[in-house]
Amino acid sequence: MSTEICALSIFARPVVAGVTKTRLSPVLGPEGSATLYRAFVADTLATVGGLPELAPTLWVAGDPEHATLGAYGLPREAQPELDLGARIRRALEHGLSRHRCALACGTDAPTLPASHLRRAARALEHAEVVLGPSADGGYYLIGLRRPAGALPDLFSRVRWSTRHTLADTLALTACAGLSVAMLPPWYDVDEPADLELLRMHLALDPGVAPATRAALTTLV
Repeated sequence: MSTEICALSIFARPVVAGVTKTRLSPVLGPEGSATLYRAFVADTLATVGGLPELAPTLWVAGDPEHATLGAYGLPREAQPELDLGARIRRALEHGLSRHRCALACGTDAPTLPASHLRRAARALEHAEVVLGPSADGGYYLIGLRRPAGALPDLFSRVRWSTRHTLADTLALTACAGLSVAMLPPWYDVDEPADLELLRMHLALDPGVAPATRAALTTLV
């Protein structure tokens, strides 16, 4: 059991047209949305692959053996058929059973810098919880340090996928008396409006998210 490496649970889905990233379908169509999501996964895992201080596992909503996720060579676990909070908790428990700290993030932020993930792991050397806030009121990352007792319950009274998600989580950490480190804000790409921010970012920073950049070029 490592005392230096931090577990990272990466939430992902099989790439299936008409099922994956459906909120982008009005703009990109089902096939285009799936193509872009495949690039999101590739860029996310390329970023993680450059961070030896992290031990990544793919947590898959659906079949963890799906062919579209097999090329990455990472350990894969099936997300339980529970609400989002319970799924995050299960993934963090899994990571904390093996490492000193555990992080969880999604695959909807292909431009997320490696420095944010590295900073999250380092923050848990002194804080008990780390959060990466997103502009929609949620968070793109959460992490916990191995607790002395049971895992703090930060997931059962949260209004998930709303503008209240981060605020509810912070209220629960305060009630539990936990120290919290905050990362710089970042953005997910979930809605058609988010695509404009993504395109602007890629235009200003040509070095980021090459797979996403290539996919968007084909979808113009």
